[in-house]
Amino acid sequence: MQQRVVQAGLLPAIAVLVALAVFDGSGSRDDALATVGIAALATATVAAGASLLGLLPRPRLGARELAACLGIAALTAWAGLSIVWSIAGDRSWEWLGRGAVYLAFALLGLLAGTRARGLRRTAAVLAGVIAAALVWALLGVAIPSLFEDGDRIARLREPVDYWNALALLAGGGLGLGLWVGRSRGAIVRASGAVGVFVAVVALLLTQSRAGVVGGAAVLCLWFVLSDERVADALRALLGIVPGLLVVGWAFTQPALVEDGALRSDRVADGRVFAVLTLAGAVLVAVAAWRLPVERLAATHAGPVRRGLVIVCVVGVVVAGGGLVAAVGNPFSWVSSQVSRGECVNEPGRLGELCANNRLAWWEESLRIAADRPLAGSGAGTFEIARTRYREDASRPASEPHSVPLQLLADLGAIGLLLGIVVALGAVLGVRHGLRRADGRERPAAIALAGLVFAYGVHALVDYPLDFIAVTAPALVALGALLAVGREPVAGGRSGLP
Repeated sequence: MQQRVVQAGLLPAIAVLVALAVFDGSGSRDDALATVGIAALATATVAAGASLLGLLPRPRLGARELAACLGIAALTAWAGLSIVWSIAGDRSWEWLGRGAVYLAFALLGLLAGTRARGLRRTAAVLAGVIAAALVWALLGVAIPSLFEDGDRIARLREPVDYWNALALLAGGGLGLGLWVGRSRGAIVRASGAVGVFVAVVALLLTQSRAGVVGGAAVLCLWFVLSDERVADALRALLGIVPGLLVVGWAFTQPALVEDGALRSDRVADGRVFAVLTLAGAVLVAVAAWRLPVERLAATHAGPVRRGLVIVCVVGVVVAGGGLVAAVGNPFSWVSSQVSRGECVNEPGRLGELCANNRLAWWEESLRIAADRPLAGSGAGTFEIARTRYREDASRPASEPHSVPLQLLADLGAIGLLLGIVVALGAVLGVRHGLRRADGRERPAAIALAGLVFAYGVHALVDYPLDFIAVTAPALVALGALLAVGREPVAGGRSGLP
């Protein structure tokens, strides 16, 4: 009886914690560590104790999985040790606490993935939380006063307080929506298609270029690994095409996509946006419910596949032709774009390649590392350390907008090496997790891997490590993938349902 209660409570507890992290994560600030963080640490401690007592199955990890987990622990310990030489010990102390919280979420993911049907259950939790966050974000477009700066700032960013972070969740939501869309139940299948639709609309309204690349990477990963590519492509189109139409209209309304618009215009256009979005969601749901996707894919696979290829080729040709017509020589355009400074916050930025000050921040991080090559300036200290090297004080930055360079500047070569160990362990562990997942678990594994993949893409050009709202879901997904498909160690096995 006690085992059943503990096992039944694990996934709801994870769901609550991830929801708190997403909706009350306080952006990149440390405010949430006193609430969400303590709750996560307490839950992980109780869950670990229950696993040791045999009330929960105990994860069995291979060398690759251990490398990822121990790498996270070692990186956290190194961040804590950096307090000794840090130029701002209080900030390094805060990063030690943040790392401990991240370890707690990774542990909860491991325990969730060890259970029977663990990947499907974990994917369902993350799909629900991310979908709720994206719907809440879109409500802010329809009702600008819903958010504190809704009347002033157009780019979607709530509830995570940063547009690129919200775009990361939306990109992961694409894969999770496709997974839900495979359900045999009509209502669940329709909700998956609507989830893809909502993810597309939210992703593009963040105006995040890294988000678009991450979302495309998630879709590519899904179709590379899928065993139902034609059917999945049709399911994806059901949500993507209406989403593009809604966003296409929104991009023509300056009040919805440009900062500083008149409140009356934003409210009026927000109402129209709400009507169009609801109509699109209903259309997508009905199409997913009534359209025999599996039968079309089975009986007309050849024509459907050729049609999809033609659509992709035409899209690439049109995009390429439009680029040449708009900018002339694409090579000189790329060179001038990359060398530019800050991008304007409007939809046109999606077609630009400006580094948005990143080149300057990356150079500063390298100069910090050159002066402190082995151990860095201390965890969380880039904002202070860069003041010695910056050439323009008008470009503030708390991080260099690249996790590898963030680790190099803050924690030196040792920190970067530990980060590489974590990344390699995660890649190899997820790869083997995908191989071990079979049957109905495999599509869920692909969806979870998509979320982790999107996080990795963003980590190269942004600072998602600062946001518990995106790091917590990614670590839960990673932990579940690392633990899947292995028999629990003795003592936890009896707890399996």
